[in-house]
Amino acid sequence: MSKARKLINKIGIFSLIGAIIVILGIGLYNLSQHKITGSDRKNIERNIQSISENEEKAKEMLYRIYKAFETFKAKNNRFPYNVEEIDTMQIFLVYPRIPKTTVREIGGYLFNVSSFGDFWFCYAWPKEYGIMGRKSYYIDNDSPKIKWTERKFSGIKNPAKDKDAKYWKY
Repeated sequence: MSKARKLINKIGIFSLIGAIIVILGIGLYNLSQHKITGSDRKNIERNIQSISENEEKAKEMLYRIYKAFETFKAKNNRFPYNVEEIDTMQIFLVYPRIPKTTVREIGGYLFNVSSFGDFWFCYAWPKEYGIMGRKSYYIDNDSPKIKWTERKFSGIKNPAKDKDAKYWKY
């Protein structure tokens, strides 16, 4: 390869690197200059309101689940033995399980309900953390009090868990 060609290749590489640096610099400058407009503010407020509504609906559903299990126990002198028996409860007829799981999607939240005859428990967590909700919840047959946490449980692959962990609060 001739000296002239090598020089042209070096200049081309330096030009490319220079162009990338300029583009990145312009992008960073534009990001630093971004101002929140009125419509941005409305979208943020709408999202926060939507998250609050989803969290409230999840808590309401947990109270309904608690009442449904208490009703089941009053009729049968026990809680359901398994997921198939839970599926027959009136409250869950309109919320079928996600295939091959014990999880149900209700609004923007996922609910995992388990029961073993003597006791039951339910976790609820956002389908998408930060978009559908921020809080995860836990309730069981001991009390209608709902425990909550802001740990980033999200979606079917990162479910709420470990009811005895210290991060759950009343």
